[in-house]
Amino acid sequence: DGKYLFVAPEQDGLPARIFNIEDPFDVFEVATYTANPLSLVHNPYILGDFAFISHNTEGLRIVDLVDPTTPVEVGYYDTWSGESGGFNGLWSACPYLPSGRIIGGNREDGLYIWEFEETYAGRLYGQVLDSMTNFPIPNAQIIFELNDTSAYSNALGEFRTGNIPGNFDITVSANGYHSKTFEFSFTEGESDNIVIKLLPETTPTISPEDQQKLKVFPNPFSDQVVINGFETKEGTIQILGPNGLMILELKTPLQSTEINASNWPAGIYLLKWANEKGEVNFTHKLVKE
Repeated sequence: DGKYLFVAPEQDGLPARIFNIEDPFDVFEVATYTANPLSLVHNPYILGDFAFISHNTEGLRIVDLVDPTTPVEVGYYDTWSGESGGFNGLWSACPYLPSGRIIGGNREDGLYIWEFEETYAGRLYGQVLDSMTNFPIPNAQIIFELNDTSAYSNALGEFRTGNIPGNFDITVSANGYHSKTFEFSFTEGESDNIVIKLLPETTPTISPEDQQKLKVFPNPFSDQVVINGFETKEGTIQILGPNGLMILELKTPLQSTEINASNWPAGIYLLKWANEKGEVNFTHKLVKE
C-alpha cells in the first residue's frame, strides 16, 4: 500500500528492517525480522500480504505482513544442510509467476519450484503486569514452546507477536518474578489481546509496625514528594515511572528526603524498597497530578 518499506541489509548478523514511510520527513522503524541472525536476509519480494525472502543458508522464508509492525513467518523450505552464515544456499526466489508457483535459484543444486497455500498467521497483542501493583514489567520474555520462538515486552510491558495457526504452550518469565505457563490457540488470520500478570518471587517480610513508619506524602502530589521513615533501613529505594522504567534510585538508610518532581509527567508511579539482599519488602503507589 506504499506505507511501509522492507529493507534487507544482506549481511550476516543484520535482520531485515521494516519502516513506516507514510511521511517521508518522519520515517521510523516498526519491526525487524530474521529466521537466524547468523544468516543474511536477501532479496525480499512482496506479493499481497506476504514477503518471499531468500535467506541464503536458511532457504526460502515466507512472512505474513498483514500487520507490518508484527511480521510472522508462516512458511519455509531449507535448501542448505551446512552451517548457517555466508553466501551459500538460496540466492533468490520469485513469486510472480501467473501460476502462483515460486521459483528459486539455489547455489549448490539449481532450480527449486514451490507452491504456497497462503497460510495466514494468528497474532497476539498483550501486556505483562506485576500482579501485586499492576505496574508494567519490561523485558519479560514470552516463549512459544512448540517451535521455540520468543518475544519480549517493551518499557510499558507490551508485546506484539504471532505464530502459525495451532495450539501452543506459552511461558512468560521476567527477572524477579515467578514464570507462568498457559495454553493459547492461534486462529488463522485473527488477533487476540491478553493481559498476563506475574507474581513477584519475594513477598514483603517487613513488619506491619515498620510499614506504618514508612511514609510517602503527599499523595497525590504535584511538585514535591517526601520520603520518610527509612532512617534505619539498609537497602535501595527505586521509583518507577508510568512507563515502568526507573526514574530515581536512592540508597538507604536515608533521612527524611524531599524530591523535586516538578518535571515528572502526570501519571501513576511506583516506589519500591528492597533490602540489602535485593528482596522487595515495601511498595507504594504514587499519583502525580
